[in-house]
Amino acid sequence: MTETTMGRKPGLRLIAILAAAAVIVGAGVAVGANRAYGAETSRQCGAALQAGEKAATRASKANKAADVTLKAITSTTLPGGKGWKSTSYAAHPAVAAVAATSARPSGVDFIKAVGNDKLDLAALHAEKTCGDRAAAKAITATAAKTRQASSQLSLDTSALAIDFATFQKDETARVAAEVAATKKKAEAEAAAKKAAAEAAAKAAAAAEAARVAAARQASPVKSYTGGTSSSRGGSTPPVARSTPPGAGTLGGDIGGGVVPPGGYGCVVSNGHGGTMPCP
Repeated sequence: MTETTMGRKPGLRLIAILAAAAVIVGAGVAVGANRAYGAETSRQCGAALQAGEKAATRASKANKAADVTLKAITSTTLPGGKGWKSTSYAAHPAVAAVAATSARPSGVDFIKAVGNDKLDLAALHAEKTCGDRAAAKAITATAAKTRQASSQLSLDTSALAIDFATFQKDETARVAAEVAATKKKAEAEAAAKKAAAEAAAKAAAAAEAARVAAARQASPVKSYTGGTSSSRGGSTPPVARSTPPGAGTLGGDIGGGVVPPGGYGCVVSNGHGGTMPCP
């Protein structure tokens, strides 16, 4: 063995050792990198699943609120406890913009908007399991869409509730005006009937008074008092008659008549409780 050969062996051994060390180090680095990648993937999946869960909770709340509002707008009972009824909210037409008042969609437009939002939200299905970063990305994207759809549903539901409240306010004013008009009409009719009844009573009383007056004038009452014969038309002097000799005494009967005290003539009954000169 030469000196040159002996000098090379330690160098080759060193190279082999370094190569082995490099392989070991490389393997360690690869293992570490894989572990780091897996940890990041797990983190992303966890965040995605959490975002999906929150979005689902928000969607559930928005759906429930929408259902409550859609049921409430079917009522025709107006607030106030007076038992007043409105027309159907869904039947109220759209109102065009005038002056400072903006356009107002119809009841059906508001209802359709909420219904469409519910359909859009129901079409979003978030996965509940995550195995890789691609799944995490998809779940995160769906969660974002779900949040956006929930927000839109909440906005349209709020708009529907506000418009329904405005509708009920308008209907309350309309019914109140109708009630007031009906009351006013009834009061006017009652007053007219009362006035007519009073006028009829006055006319009847006047007619009766005229009838009594006419009857009195048609049959005057005459009576003899103190030597005079009086009636409603005035007084006339009594008819004096002499008493024939032997015809009787004062106050006695004279041919069906009576000579009144004082002997001023003959009088007979006039059929009305009074007296009149003998014929």
